[in-house]
Amino acid sequence: MRNVRSMMNAFTLIELLVVIAIIAILAGMLLPALAAAREKARRTACLSNLSQMSRAMESYCSDYGQYFPSWGEYGNWAPGPTYSSNIAWVTKGTGLATDKNGAQVRAANGSVASDNHGFELPIVYFRTIYCGASGATGAGGILAAGGFNQTPIGLGYLLDSGYLGDARLFFCPSAGDNMPADQWDYNNPSLVANAITKLGELKKAGGFDAWTLTHGNFVGRTVWSVEISFLATESNYNYRNVPCGLGMSTGTPSVATLISKGGARMRYVRPDQIVKPGEPVFKTQKQLGGRALVSDSFSRTSIWGNTAPYNTYGTAVGVGMAHYVGKGYYAHRDGYNVLNGDWSAKWYGDPQQQITYWPTYYYASATYANYTTFIGSPQVNCVYDWTDPTVLTSGWPVAGATYSSSVGIWHLFDVSAGIDVGVTN
Repeated sequence: MRNVRSMMNAFTLIELLVVIAIIAILAGMLLPALAAAREKARRTACLSNLSQMSRAMESYCSDYGQYFPSWGEYGNWAPGPTYSSNIAWVTKGTGLATDKNGAQVRAANGSVASDNHGFELPIVYFRTIYCGASGATGAGGILAAGGFNQTPIGLGYLLDSGYLGDARLFFCPSAGDNMPADQWDYNNPSLVANAITKLGELKKAGGFDAWTLTHGNFVGRTVWSVEISFLATESNYNYRNVPCGLGMSTGTPSVATLISKGGARMRYVRPDQIVKPGEPVFKTQKQLGGRALVSDSFSRTSIWGNTAPYNTYGTAVGVGMAHYVGKGYYAHRDGYNVLNGDWSAKWYGDPQQQITYWPTYYYASATYANYTTFIGSPQVNCVYDWTDPTVLTSGWPVAGATYSSSVGIWHLFDVSAGIDVGVTN
C-alpha cells in the first residue's frame, strides 16, 4: 500500500517536463525585467558619480576664482603652419609639471603640437584624466613605483587636489571595465591610444587614490607614443574643458583675421565664445552658464583607411573613411547622463543611438581627408571654424563640418538644458 501511494505522489516524466517548461517561460519573462532593473540601478549610480563631481567642481571653482580645471599650461598660442588647405592648431606648450620631490613630467610635446599631429596628444581627448612623459624632455620612460609618471588633466585635478578621494568615480558602472581606449592613429585601425582604461589596472598599480595615478606601479604598461611616449589614463566620462585645438580652413577668415580676433568663434554658442588652442572652451563658470560640462563618453573614432566608407545611414560619403562604434555602446547605449553647469545631473535619452553612430565629414581632397576626419572626430576637443565653402565637398554643408564634430554633440546636450536653443551657426 505504501508503494502505491508513493507512485501516486511522484511526478511523471511529462509532468516534470511541463513544470520545467513553465519555469523556463517565467524565467524568460523575468530576466529582461531583472536586467532592466540592474541597468536602472547602474544608471542611478552613474548619476551619483556626476553629482559627486559637481560638488567637487564647485569647491574647486570656489577656490580658484570660478576657473575650471583643464591642465597646467593654458595657451601658449602661436600660429601653426598650414598643411595645404588645412590648419590644425593646438597648444605649443609642454605642460611641464613638477612634484614635491622635484621630479618632472611633460603633459604635451611642443614640437609635435605645432601641426596636425598635435591631435594625437592625450591632452585634447575628452576622456583623459592623467597623462605624462617622464622627465623634462619626456625621454625617461615609465618609472618604477614612486616615480613621477603622470600629471592631472581635466577632471583629474578634482582627484589630485583632494576634492575627490576615489578614482572609481570616474568610471561608469554600466561600462563594467569594458570600455576600450580611444583610437589615436588614423592610418592604422589596429592602433589604439594604449591608455589605462580599467579599474583593474589601477588596482594593480596600487589603488584608486591620487598618488597611485601619479606615482603608482605602471612598469611594463604599454605607452601612448607621439614621438615621445606618454603614460595616459582615460575615464568613462567626457569632460568638455580639456585643452582644445582648432581645425579650420585657410579660406575665410584668413590667418591674420583669426589672430586679430584672438582665436576662433565656437559655433552654436551665444553670446559668441572666442577660444584659443590649448585652453578650455569655457574657462569660467560665468562663461559656461548652465551648459553641459561632463557626460557619459560619446567619443567615437573616424579612421582613415582604404575601404569604401559609409556614414551610419548607408550613404557613401567619400573614399577612404571607415567608421567605428562610439563609446556610448559600452555604457548605457540608449542615452547619456549629463552634468550641467548649474550642477544638475540629467538623463539625455538617445534610444535610436544617434550619438553612438554619429556621422562625420571631411575635407574634399583625399590627400588631407585623414587629418580633417581625425581631428573632427567626436573623441577630441576640436573647435572648427570652417567658413569657406569653396574648399568643401558639394555634399558637405559649411556648418556640417562643425556639427559633425564634438561641438554638435555638446550642442545637443545644451539645447536639452534649454540653452542656445535655435542657434544654428
